[in-house]
Amino acid sequence: MLRRLWRRPLFLVTIAFISGISTLFWLKDESTHQDKRIHQLKIQESVILSNPNTDVLKGDNSIHTITHMKKIPKVYIYDLPPKFNMDIKNCISPRISDHISCFNFSNNGFGDFLYEKGDMRVHNTNQFSLEVVMHHQLANSRYRTYDPKEADVFYIPSYIGVMFFCKRLSANVSSLTTELFEMLDTWPYFKQGKPHFAALAKIEREQSSTRYPYLKNPHCQNVTFLAIEKEAMISWRSQIGLQKQRIIVVPYPSYVHRNTLYTSSQAINSPGLDERKVFLFLASSTRRSNFFRAILIDQFQTKITGTSKAKYLENATTLPEQLMLVTTECSITHLNITVEWMENSVFCLQPQGDSPTRKSFYDSIQSGCIPVIFKFSHQDVVYPFQSVLNYTDFAVSVESHHIQNKRENILDILKKIPKSEIRRLQKNLVLVARQLQYSVPDMVPIANKKKQHFVDAVDMIMYEISKIYNLK
Repeated sequence: MLRRLWRRPLFLVTIAFISGISTLFWLKDESTHQDKRIHQLKIQESVILSNPNTDVLKGDNSIHTITHMKKIPKVYIYDLPPKFNMDIKNCISPRISDHISCFNFSNNGFGDFLYEKGDMRVHNTNQFSLEVVMHHQLANSRYRTYDPKEADVFYIPSYIGVMFFCKRLSANVSSLTTELFEMLDTWPYFKQGKPHFAALAKIEREQSSTRYPYLKNPHCQNVTFLAIEKEAMISWRSQIGLQKQRIIVVPYPSYVHRNTLYTSSQAINSPGLDERKVFLFLASSTRRSNFFRAILIDQFQTKITGTSKAKYLENATTLPEQLMLVTTECSITHLNITVEWMENSVFCLQPQGDSPTRKSFYDSIQSGCIPVIFKFSHQDVVYPFQSVLNYTDFAVSVESHHIQNKRENILDILKKIPKSEIRRLQKNLVLVARQLQYSVPDMVPIANKKKQHFVDAVDMIMYEISKIYNLK
């Protein structure tokens, strides 16, 4: 078994990321149980680090090997009638007004181009654009084959999740899903039980409800879905019959998409800690969607709306230690400044909203801002590619009861982390960031510069697909 794994180049990235020793913080009154996916950050008066100088992420060498695969999985993309994808996409209005733009699926799902900085392209990418993005990414990837007979796996490019946002069509989700699988049955591959996968635009819970029963179609259990979030309540998944549904959790499409024209490294280009003058940053609406989130919002004294760093410094000599950028869903006022503020911040707070995870988590990673998440005892949150990526090496997790019950200030908690540990986290973050974003495809090399392939979310997804279906 191990010999076969070593033959798979993507397996090498696993070794690169799990070989390090995790750094943990312990509370005197806490048990020694460790979450195997995201280790808890536990604070005590005297913080003890284990191997603080350990270079946890091995860097480019192992990852670079993936770019020279002799055998890569072949994906055949079904050519579906437009009513299953493009008609749905075109049904959704991209612009509500001059100041509000939600579902901009231009640029193959990335949305309007905003600006470019080094290897980073910032777009107005909607958080629910995964179906559109993945269709285009796979269609322009090295994994694609036009010959179904040589395919290892089949991709279903339906936008039924996006259909949720088209009022004219959303009531027909059940009938369209039935029609989709009836059409797949006209080809031999689905009947033969060949590996099939597809994307889900919205979180799993919302696509298996009575109103939107996409995943309730029994044929869905023969498909592996790429989802931005898997339901964190195990009992809930069981109650509605989803316990056997195969889900690969993948990154939300971020504002940031990387290209290969201005870099020669797997690591992203990002400001170092010395350039980050804001210690703790939060990009969020002021909507008090839950009690915990409200507590955190109230801990931020400085709140700004639509204010860039340059504009802020017109009336201040220094940047604040703790800052909240007030964002409004679908508003364009913060589009050009959110990533900029994250690039000027050390920690980026990621409180839960209507669901445990959020798009901002990935925006912060691409900005080199260490994400801070919260652990709740009743949830089993799954993060992308966690069998490969050791999140404790580049993210901070705090037990929720420190904030909710003890009413501790999150700024005070984070200030107890030694500078050496903060540097370790940020160093690792820039190494892993490219794997948690969807790169700009079809980039033409400059002059005679040879186009390089760096591992991104699509490569990580194909590794997960290969593992599920034991592709050789």
